[in-house]
Amino acid sequence: MNEVRKKGLILLVVGLAVTVAMIVIANYMMGEGNWTFIGYGFALPGAIAMVGIMQLVAGMPFDELASRWNLLAGWQRGVLGTLFFALSCVVIFGVIFLYVTIAYG
Repeated sequence: MNEVRKKGLILLVVGLAVTVAMIVIANYMMGEGNWTFIGYGFALPGAIAMVGIMQLVAGMPFDELASRWNLLAGWQRGVLGTLFFALSCVVIFGVIFLYVTIAYG
């Protein structure tokens, strides 16, 4: 595993660890499932985890990946962006569905 992928894995683990820590602290302070804040608190560790995933999968630093993305033609960015968005929606809704199925059986 090259250094960029190792750094991406570290970023992914750190982002997930911070998110889990936030959930544990919120459950401890406000009772399990009784806290209603969702979103803003998870934005920074979520962004760190996403950068880590991109570096882990692509095997190149985020800034190089961004510059390669900008070299694509507009229609290519549109098609790939739409595909990435659709895949993200499938993953997010799949996780939500699994959570609801497991939690509320």
